Amino acid sequence: MIYLLELELTISEIIKYVKYLVGILIVKLNFANSAWYAKIRVVKIFGSQFFVLYDRLFAGFVMVIAQKLLNNKTLTLAGIGNATSKVLVLLRLLKDIDKLDRDNKIKTIFYLVEEGMASDRVLEAMRFFHDIEIYQVPPKPSAESNGIEHRIYEMKIIQLGANLATCDQRRIIVLNENELLTPIQSKASFLKKYLSLGLGDQIGFSELFEKLLDSGYHPTELALVEPGTFLRKGSLIDIFPVNTNVSFRLELDDKQIVSIHSVDALTNEICDEFANIDIFPLNVPKNSRILDFMDESALLVIDELEMIDVGDGQAVQAHLEKNNVFILRFASFPDSDKDVEVLRFADVLRYSNPLDFTASIKKKKEQGWKVIVATRRPAEVRAILNDQRVVFEDGKVDDLAEIFLPNNF
Repeated sequence: MIYLLELELTISEIIKYVKYLVGILIVKLNFANSAWYAKIRVVKIFGSQFFVLYDRLFAGFVMVIAQKLLNNKTLTLAGIGNATSKVLVLLRLLKDIDKLDRDNKIKTIFYLVEEGMASDRVLEAMRFFHDIEIYQVPPKPSAESNGIEHRIYEMKIIQLGANLATCDQRRIIVLNENELLTPIQSKASFLKKYLSLGLGDQIGFSELFEKLLDSGYHPTELALVEPGTFLRKGSLIDIFPVNTNVSFRLELDDKQIVSIHSVDALTNEICDEFANIDIFPLNVPKNSRILDFMDESALLVIDELEMIDVGDGQAVQAHLEKNNVFILRFASFPDSDKDVEVLRFADVLRYSNPLDFTASIKKKKEQGWKVIVATRRPAEVRAILNDQRVVFEDGKVDDLAEIFLPNNF
């Protein structure tokens, strides 16, 4: 059935009746400068209020989706409108996957977006709603860039590769399709020269010097060491790892590390004490690609991209299949119905004219949807519906409880 509400739904009203919303289409009509359009959406809510709505909407339903993804390794989700909605669905999906799979199969999420603003919107939503580790592929400097910019880029690539190679926590990499083939150090070559030093470790100055030199670090005579350098002072050695913002001072006694402190960059005095430090190498060859880090513990999220069109597209697809990568697609209009789930409560569509709108809601009605048209201009919308012979009923917000009778749960 189609209902026309004369009042725009508020956040509190939506939340009040949210338990009935699954599988129901809410149409919100907006009029601007005489050119009208319609957006199909539930409501845009941020902060704690959103989580009230979000948890009630997704409870149970996303658990089913999570099980399908684990079973089939690939899944397409349609009817999810904007970046915020997609991020929230993804985060809830990961939460439910953890409940279903105690072995934690999915460690790294590669979120593939179109180049440009789409990446910014996804990052903003992720950082707002979750504290999961999020990384980006640094933009490659142009040929005209100075040496400092190139050096900063190289350092960021090293840090990204190190995080992919060593991090045991779940993390998300946001990138575009062109960055899939970004040259980066392989996990094996990185770990070969990666240093982890801790209190009580048995190591002498000669062996430590050799390891640092082999990792691309070089000695300096400056009192304040710079990134990528080290300096010995009697039983002490100052090291500035390229993966940190401060240098560290280690004290060795009889070939054993007895203390580790950070060093103040202004006073050259020791500050905080540490139990261990990690030192990322500088001279690891870029003998791999970001794509090569996608394995059976990776989830590739493809956001509104019909196909991966970079380099040899067939080779990319072959890699994903060979390494049994989980694949989740967000698609407004899926190419087929295979492995597709439609989240009707998160649709966002636009109509160029009233005919498009009425044709759409007629189709939704035939499919068994409950459609609510909420508008502050009911007379104009009523005229459109009557003109196109769309059968509807006038309603009020107070009628929502009766309209939203529980269906299928």
